[in-house]
Amino acid sequence: MKTTLEGSLRERSTLPSFRRLLQVELGRRCARNPRYSLRAFANFLGVDHATLSQLLRGKRRLTDRTIRKLGVRLGFDGPAIDGFVANEIQGAGSELLETRLAEQNRLSVDLTRLVNDWEHFALLELLRLDGFRPDIRWIARVLDLTPDEVTLVVDRLVRLGLLVMESRTRWIDTMGDAVTRLPALAKEAMRPPGEFATSRTTIAASRARVPGAVQRIDRFRRELAEYLKGEGPRDELFELEIHFNSLTTTHHP
Repeated sequence: MKTTLEGSLRERSTLPSFRRLLQVELGRRCARNPRYSLRAFANFLGVDHATLSQLLRGKRRLTDRTIRKLGVRLGFDGPAIDGFVANEIQGAGSELLETRLAEQNRLSVDLTRLVNDWEHFALLELLRLDGFRPDIRWIARVLDLTPDEVTLVVDRLVRLGLLVMESRTRWIDTMGDAVTRLPALAKEAMRPPGEFATSRTTIAASRARVPGAVQRIDRFRRELAEYLKGEGPRDELFELEIHFNSLTTTHHP
């Protein structure tokens, strides 16, 4: 064993990970004997085959003790085993750093999508509708989305802590009023530069109140136009654009 495996490793400038070494050694034995199995390899190493399977798939961490035990069974001497232990510790530190960076990047992407995609707040407001169903296909039908799109939105809201799936039948919007309790970072991202204003609000409401809402919008538009036509030079051209429309595809969920 020392002449084949350990000797070839010492010719390299760096050691492979111990997990990779186990994978390669199992593959080498299976290639030499087609009837060789994971269970046989586990018996040789003196560990449970389920444990070995988790180690090989990265589902279980390789401890100092495990590396030393398996290293001895594979025929490595003390210095070589020490090298594998040190290599594993260094690799674990790098893996932790990469994981944290990946989490930060995911958070940044999630917040950007939260601010820019209407589906997130629409889904949170949907929870306030009478007859809401915590069902992906139902939500997809009501919001005119695909089930995959709804799943992505739900996953993102859960990751951000804005949606808690307490049970299969109870979903909780942790933001409370989505109109007034946007996360601080999301509110900053939505704030436009300079003096120009823009806003977007998703509200769960009764269809019976829609005519009154339309009247209020029309009144506000006329009042604002009269205000802007007041004193002072008219030296710029502005556009006021108001959208008030249903986001659901049915009036009777």
